[in-house]
Amino acid sequence: MYGKCQFFEDCCKERVFGAWQTEKTGGKLSQLRFGYFIFSVETTQYFICNMLHSKQNVIDPETTPLVAYESSIKSGTHGDVYQKQLAQLLLLRLTREGKDFNLAYELTFADKFDDVVLYDKEAKQWTFIQSKHADKYSRIDLNGLLPNANREKGDFNLYKYFTSYMLIRDRFKGKLNFLLFTNKKLDNKLKTAVDKISIDDRGVDEYLRFTFKGATQKVLTPTDTTIQSIMKYTNEDFYSLVDALKELFTTEIITNELRKYKAYLSDILQESGNNHISFQDAFNDSLIIIAELYKVLQPELHNMKPIVKPPKFNVNKPKNVYASYPLVGSQDFDNLIAAIKDLFRSGTVSAHLKKYENLLALILTTTANGQLVFKDTFNWDLICKAELYRKLKTELSDMNKKVITKEKLFDGKDKSHPVLYAEASDVREFFALLTLSVHQPNDLEPFIVEELHLWMRQWLRPDVLGKLTEVDDKNAVRDLDDYFDEALQCKQGNSKPYLGQDFVTQYFNRLRFKIVEMYPILNVTNQLYINRVITFEKEEKEMHQSESLEAPQFDGKMIFEVNLGFRRIDSHINNTSIPGLEMTNNKSHVVRMIASSIAEKMKYRIHERISLLNGTYEEMSDMQFVANLKPMFSHNRCLVLTAEPGIGKTELLHYVALEYQKLGSGAVFLFHLNRIQDSKDVLGNVSSFDILKSALSPKNVELIQNVLNKKNDDQITMLFDGYDEIHEKNRNKIDNLLELLIKSKHIQLVISARSHKKKSLQNFFQKHNLNVRYFSLEPFSSKNIYDYLAQSWEENEICDVNPKFNTYSKFLIEKFYSLCRVPLMTKMASEIYKSRYELFKALNIIDEVGEISYLDKEFLEIEHIYKTFIEKCLEVKTEDACDGIGKVDLHKQILDGFYVDHQLLAIKFLDVDELKFVIKNPKNKETLDRIQTDHKEQFEKSILVQFIDDEVFFTHYSYAEYFVANYLWEHFDYVQKAIKKVLSSFPGIRKFFIKIIEKKDISFVSEIDEEASFFSEEFVLWACESNAIELLKFVLSKKNQHRKNEKEMLHIAIINGSDKICSYLINYCQVHPDVELDGGYAPLHMAILFSQRHIVQLLLENGADINIRNAKSNSVTPLHFACQNGHKEVVEILIRRNANIDALDKNNVTSLHLACLNGHKEVVEILVHEKANIDALAEMKFTPLHLACCNGHKEVVEILVRESANIDALAENKYTPLHLACEDGHKEVVEILIREKANIDALTENKCTPLHVACGNGHKEVVEILAREKANIDAVAEKKFTPLHLACQYGHKEVVEILIREKANIDALTENKCTPLHVACGNGHKEVVEILAREKANIDAVAEKKFTPLHLACQYGHKEVVEILIREKANIAALDEKKCTPLHLACKDGHKEVVEILIREKANIAALADIKFTPLHLACQYGHKEVVEILVREKANIAALAEKSAHLSI
Repeated sequence: MYGKCQFFEDCCKERVFGAWQTEKTGGKLSQLRFGYFIFSVETTQYFICNMLHSKQNVIDPETTPLVAYESSIKSGTHGDVYQKQLAQLLLLRLTREGKDFNLAYELTFADKFDDVVLYDKEAKQWTFIQSKHADKYSRIDLNGLLPNANREKGDFNLYKYFTSYMLIRDRFKGKLNFLLFTNKKLDNKLKTAVDKISIDDRGVDEYLRFTFKGATQKVLTPTDTTIQSIMKYTNEDFYSLVDALKELFTTEIITNELRKYKAYLSDILQESGNNHISFQDAFNDSLIIIAELYKVLQPELHNMKPIVKPPKFNVNKPKNVYASYPLVGSQDFDNLIAAIKDLFRSGTVSAHLKKYENLLALILTTTANGQLVFKDTFNWDLICKAELYRKLKTELSDMNKKVITKEKLFDGKDKSHPVLYAEASDVREFFALLTLSVHQPNDLEPFIVEELHLWMRQWLRPDVLGKLTEVDDKNAVRDLDDYFDEALQCKQGNSKPYLGQDFVTQYFNRLRFKIVEMYPILNVTNQLYINRVITFEKEEKEMHQSESLEAPQFDGKMIFEVNLGFRRIDSHINNTSIPGLEMTNNKSHVVRMIASSIAEKMKYRIHERISLLNGTYEEMSDMQFVANLKPMFSHNRCLVLTAEPGIGKTELLHYVALEYQKLGSGAVFLFHLNRIQDSKDVLGNVSSFDILKSALSPKNVELIQNVLNKKNDDQITMLFDGYDEIHEKNRNKIDNLLELLIKSKHIQLVISARSHKKKSLQNFFQKHNLNVRYFSLEPFSSKNIYDYLAQSWEENEICDVNPKFNTYSKFLIEKFYSLCRVPLMTKMASEIYKSRYELFKALNIIDEVGEISYLDKEFLEIEHIYKTFIEKCLEVKTEDACDGIGKVDLHKQILDGFYVDHQLLAIKFLDVDELKFVIKNPKNKETLDRIQTDHKEQFEKSILVQFIDDEVFFTHYSYAEYFVANYLWEHFDYVQKAIKKVLSSFPGIRKFFIKIIEKKDISFVSEIDEEASFFSEEFVLWACESNAIELLKFVLSKKNQHRKNEKEMLHIAIINGSDKICSYLINYCQVHPDVELDGGYAPLHMAILFSQRHIVQLLLENGADINIRNAKSNSVTPLHFACQNGHKEVVEILIRRNANIDALDKNNVTSLHLACLNGHKEVVEILVHEKANIDALAEMKFTPLHLACCNGHKEVVEILVRESANIDALAENKYTPLHLACEDGHKEVVEILIREKANIDALTENKCTPLHVACGNGHKEVVEILAREKANIDAVAEKKFTPLHLACQYGHKEVVEILIREKANIDALTENKCTPLHVACGNGHKEVVEILAREKANIDAVAEKKFTPLHLACQYGHKEVVEILIREKANIAALDEKKCTPLHLACKDGHKEVVEILIREKANIAALADIKFTPLHLACQYGHKEVVEILVREKANIAALAEKSAHLSI
């Protein structure tokens, strides 16, 4: 927890870290507390005093950094609390939006606009916010805005605020905005005060907007009468001064009125020692021309930065102040203005500048460093002085007159009293800059909480965020308020520091520290995450198709989806049962179920892998998965993520939950089912919904209940981790919870489970008729392993990588790739080998041969390493007991009972029903009780378990499974009867157990089998699955009673990478290496498919056909498979052995097509180097370049272009590679293709250009590139749709703005005469409509059937669009060809709110359409009860008669 003030970071020389320290300075103690920083006040005094803006005439952030300002902060009233919360809220919002800003609070220099002052550094804009809070119900009326009396007072007195504006507009350099912010409403009578002022809506920046009912922003427009009244009030002092000066020069009397302005007069009058007073020489005609120059130049002064003074340009003191000047409005005057602009733009000194050097010397000066700048006196005050001169010159006969007074005027006691002169243009400008923000929230605290939660959503795991209570929220708001006060108390006198992003960042750090203190689980969260690949089954219908507007005048979507035929090769496993597993009738039902379970599991694993290669499955990254969650949820309210043990599904779910939460798509909750499955409510009751209560705060429980009870329609995403970890006793309870949740259409689910639970989930969701989509998490790739080691060992993987890291990590990956594909194993490897790597790095081995020799000894054979990973790593009870490489110091007596403790914990954790008797054993029960006591005192520090909420959890399921397997072996006699059931139910335990048997004395196993028939035919599959060659030989030796189909055994062995089994089956059982497996796949196909590189080598060495094709589906070769999955090493192996590089599958797809489609750059390089056909045509005539462009693989595109691939190749429907790159928004690919001269206006069969495609899909950056490269902005596709039509149809606001900026035809007509505005209105795209209206699109354009944009907006119920069109004066009574008004259409389709708007705007409620149908007829005809009630309430003719009893078809 710490604090930091940017002001003091910049100002203070002395800083002391720590809490409550003092610094002795100058013989006394001075202390200023700010979080953990203690500052010496004396060291900052001089600097602060020199930075205070009260000492400055102008605040210019461009020349002087905003550090401190003068302020006198008031506190204590409800208004001040509201004002402070507004300031804090703006700090949070501006930081979230990434603005570079400064905020001042009670800035004295800002006069009446002092409450909150913001400076946006990028926009160079000041925003002055005056906050006015009312604790009682009240309204702002006309007298409040424009009072008839007491015009110096009043919270909303526009006279007062205009005067303040005139005072401060010269004090702040940059653009100015003013805002009055209040919770008050406007009096309805103001609508009738149009003779004084008109009030309209206006937009403001997002950070000033509030989603509060009724909250609105208004712009006020004064009438000429009001303008004159404000000018008269403001100019009273000016005319008093004129009168006082006239009296001085006519009567020689100094009036009290004149004394009031003597500070202002100091540069107008001069006074000699004998009381002679006259006008100063500079008070002459030049003021008039200078004032006119200022009026013209003022809007651009902020852009006229200091320049180096040109040598030949002299702006010293003018030689003759009475020199001639150009006439205002003359060509000479205009030329002088242009010359001044050109001077500051390019440094050019024109003849006009030389001609008027004397004049320019009055407004320009040279700084000490030789820069040319405008004088500080070149400001708004010139206009006042010029007008004063003009008035006096007219009314005084002699401006050179001197008068002698009886007393001195300038007596040294000058007090400043400003003199202002306002013109009508000043009043209009002020009102244009002023926003009246009314009916704002009464309480801003909920919005502060909302901002805090938006920040938390960016970093705080949803399972923790979901637990934060309202008390936590209030504490966070209170902390913010305290921290805000602390910051403003970092002061000297009345000085305060400007606040900005640094302040918010430090507060967030402080709050984050507190949250982590509250939830220690955040401390132990493994922050090391490597991005992953997910596979998924394609749906027949494309996921991202946009729905067309169903209006009679529209033709539907113009962008046609590209169907990549080869990615939809229809080849599924029709018969997925494994031959030989069917049981005979003399076997028990249990055994048959066991075998069936294995078969099902294998069936799904094979099916998923093979479907991936056939094109029914695709890959996406975890980032793409998150980005596509929302559209996926529109089709499937539940997504299931499956993975094998140790693959990292929990870490992935954490990543997905947090990243989706960041997107702001409603509430996101994450639950760990193994932690909440036994939850009860406070009364001990158990219900399906009560399970969630232990993991959520009351407010979030209420949110979910309200959604379930249909009290609100918030979208909720709930992620459940570990469906496979549910205890059987809790299965129904969890299923009931899921059943409850899926009943709500506003709740969407993501569930993770191990792969073997996929079938159970499918059955569950089929039972409830829920459309579910299934995803599978892929194992680590070589790059994943490399990245993990780099991060874990703190090696920079992007640059400056230690060459020894590359050597060591790649050697490790090469040796143990199959093990390290499991992330859990990679984690263990990183922990075990980190210190070994450090030792290797320190060795002085300089030659590659020496390194390889060393590393060969370093990495032992695979079985030994497996033992090291699983046993030695798991033996570590405390970090102190390990020397860093998994070896335990036997002299440390801390491992007593380690295995037994963890074995018992594992049995309990996994809830193994068959071993419950072990837990109930009194001795074991006593051991578990002791462990429970120890962990409460944090005595237990094992890296294998975590203690969360008084419960013990293994850091991964696999650890627990390992310990249970060891228990089964070590206590074989005790648990013998239960072993087979445990192995059948728990695949992870089974694999560990089989490995143990394989490593132990097989004769012991034989003795056991003699006593009881322990082994049965499922052990054959288990042995193949686990590469247990000795066990397999033993089981098969039992007089063939357990003999299995050898082809099936080979299939399972390949899938699991069991190389010893494969060798045995091929060499001793005579299984042919090309035997046909399920689905027509050869062993070589399956080895590549399941990434078993060592099996590929083994099969090839045993004579496998390198070009063998799939026999039953799409005739794919091994090289196809390897290229599809990007297995570079396998591709190299196959090519070295002369695989056919251009082999075609039945859809004419080559290996290069597949490598390009999936972006495997290195594989593409290999294939191109080997002369693969670079322009091969697949089905639908797609080239490799088409596919690389489609998926945005920039580096692959570069390779293909470099190798002269046909850049304008035409696929079916005439799609070019550029079309595909534009369709999916691949900006960098588009730039490459254009650089290589791709046809930028190529036409598809539907006459769509790449620009059409980019606009229809909303790819802003691509559109900007195409526009910059002169693509035809008004190209016409089929049915005359332009790019602008498509951008408007799909609501792509930013694209619309780009097209309009590039002069696209805003009123272009389709075949049906629809303009872009028609399209935007019909689809309800409010922001697009705003843009088109602002750009003067034809608001009443008539399409076919005489539909106007307002007709369409009303027909489809887009009320906000209707509001905009009416505000823009759309014809509310327009008639279509059936004489229907917009009100007719709104009533016909039952759009209640639109009907109310039209009636409010005086639409004709009795308008007659064809056959004399009124709006009421249509509302009745279509049964819209609420609309009928509105019309009747508004006195619609309830007895109106149509021509005949008929149904009006619209």
